[in-house]
Amino acid sequence: MKQGNVHHRILIAEPLPIVAEPIRNLLSAGSFRNSVQIATREPQLLSCLEYSIVDLVIMNPAFVQPDLDIGNVQLLAQFRRRFPTVPILLVTTLRDPVILEEIALLNRIGIGSMSDQLDDLILLGKRLLDGAFGSVSPKIDVMFRAARDMRDPF
Repeated sequence: MKQGNVHHRILIAEPLPIVAEPIRNLLSAGSFRNSVQIATREPQLLSCLEYSIVDLVIMNPAFVQPDLDIGNVQLLAQFRRRFPTVPILLVTTLRDPVILEEIALLNRIGIGSMSDQLDDLILLGKRLLDGAFGSVSPKIDVMFRAARDMRDPF
């Protein structure tokens, strides 16, 4: 997620350090050399966003919206309104295309699946950093197309 000599400030919002640390190591090392922070609790996430410059947030939407799986996206939308300029890459296990499409309508958000290839998620993060919003990973795109085909079979 490096553009020329530009290094990005990335915030990973993940309650489990065992998940967040390898992502931080990957994004901080090698050719990336980004500044990467980890927020393991919501107050820490909010503090980082309020008092630091963040170029990209990578998080599971359940971090701010625990009941997302039942279709409730209100807290996620409220979070988006509170921090409207920061691109967010949501990486989720959620499989409901109706809920995911509702999330995709939120401003400056990209959606990836936990089962996506790492390269696809990195590419999605790069697109968000370049200003291409509304992007989804290949697996989420396939899910969206299948749902549209079921709604409109012809």
